Amino acid sequence: MTEATRTALVPDESHFLYVLTRLDEQLLSALVGAVEDMDAGEEDAWRLPADFNAKAPYQAWTRVFDALPAALRGDENEREGHPEARTLVAPDGRHEHMPFYPVTVLERDLVVLRHLRDRLTRVLNREEDGGDLLDYIDALAENTEDRTDPGKPGRRPTTAADLVGELALVVTILDLDTDDTRLLLAEIGAKGPGETVVLTEAGEAAYQRTATEFNKHIAGGSGLDRFLY
Repeated sequence: MTEATRTALVPDESHFLYVLTRLDEQLLSALVGAVEDMDAGEEDAWRLPADFNAKAPYQAWTRVFDALPAALRGDENEREGHPEARTLVAPDGRHEHMPFYPVTVLERDLVVLRHLRDRLTRVLNREEDGGDLLDYIDALAENTEDRTDPGKPGRRPTTAADLVGELALVVTILDLDTDDTRLLLAEIGAKGPGETVVLTEAGEAAYQRTATEFNKHIAGGSGLDRFLY
């Protein structure tokens, strides 16, 4: 039986792709390791909930990452010159937009990632007892690089809320399903990798609304970041 899938629209936006590609190293694989240590009876293992499943989200994320177009998997410089990189332009054929890419993922993987996001959010908000889970995510945050602080110069220490928020960001973007995203998927999907997509007037309007939505989730609605689209 064929598994249910969802085609998501993913922006070639540097911060979002950085979060997506680092989700494994900074959170998901570390959660797997903590559960394995606990199951193995390691003396200094973190005491996570007995029903906490870290492997399924890690496997789901791996399939999502593997589904990304090759042009989105490299660093920013590699993406720009990749032979499969898309070019997305306005109906006038001249104004170039930030490219959006269709990414087909399994519905069950989105369900698993949503479940992890929701559970970690409840633990973070102390709405659910997670044993040592919150302390462990705090420890992970202390060992990651500092984050920029929106609206303020400089950087600040990473927090558990940052790591959970980055997981939530990835799920939110993959989950975005509107009339606008469906129209854009149809127009963009009509062209192959590496081709130029010239949007229709309706597609341009849908692009602008979707770009605003993406910017709200990725950059908190920053006017400066919105110009990147």
